[in-house]
Amino acid sequence: WCNIRGAGVGLMPTTETADPEIIDAYFWLKTPGESDGCSQTLPDGAQCPRYDADCGSEDSLGSGPNEPPAPEAGQWYDYQIKQLAANARLSPSSGVESASTNIIELNSAVGMSIVNTTLHALSVNPFVGRSFYVNPVYSEELGLSIASAEGQTKATLEEMQDVPSAYWLDKKAKILGEGTGTMEGILADAAAKSPPQLVTFIVYD
Repeated sequence: WCNIRGAGVGLMPTTETADPEIIDAYFWLKTPGESDGCSQTLPDGAQCPRYDADCGSEDSLGSGPNEPPAPEAGQWYDYQIKQLAANARLSPSSGVESASTNIIELNSAVGMSIVNTTLHALSVNPFVGRSFYVNPVYSEELGLSIASAEGQTKATLEEMQDVPSAYWLDKKAKILGEGTGTMEGILADAAAKSPPQLVTFIVYD
């Protein structure tokens, strides 16, 4: 994984897919802006305890001479989110493309995954008409990057600020507790909305 140099955010989450018969929705399963692995040396100068040598490759952000080091996985990486926004493809490109080409490109986009279900036998798409949860913690972090961004990158970040994405449970401390930094708090907040909103979690070891 790590933080791939040259990557960009993929299509906005939507149920308008290249092939609705087999693809229910596109959704940002990877939260744009959260680090996907640390540099050997962290931004504060300390050595990363969870360092993976792959994150020091020439393809990983933080390994270049003019790039800030990447923080630990799950922490906000301002340099990365600005690159993802600068290279974003939030909507389909103009021109006629085949469904198969669209699927291949979308699979390779950062933050994008194809959501399949077994309910197609009933011709039901469980995501149509649903309201998805936007974590306020994510919106706040994105706001910090927006404040220091410029030009088209800033405009793209502003467009991304209220877009739903999955919440990663990569440590036990994120399960219980109040506030929208925990699964318990997020579920309570989403249930309090009218109508209740759909939350997507990724359980990661």
